[in-house]
Amino acid sequence: FREVFFLAELNDHPNIMKISRIRRSKNGKDIYIVAEYIENDLHSVIRANICDEIQIQYIIWQLLKALKVRMIVS
Repeated sequence: FREVFFLAELNDHPNIMKISRIRRSKNGKDIYIVAEYIENDLHSVIRANICDEIQIQYIIWQLLKALKVRMIVS
């Protein structure tokens, strides 16, 4: 649930996926997140080993930018 709260807080950040809706299951133990469609995720890109050095630097820059916003929000 922690990740869902972070995503909800950072929903207006340009480098974070947008959450449209969050629904709780009938049993109350699960949640469903409706989000924008993203063609690739970071995990699949890393596993495919298709990034060159400039792309890796750009990904790290985006991650650091998101962390900076998170630190300001806290």
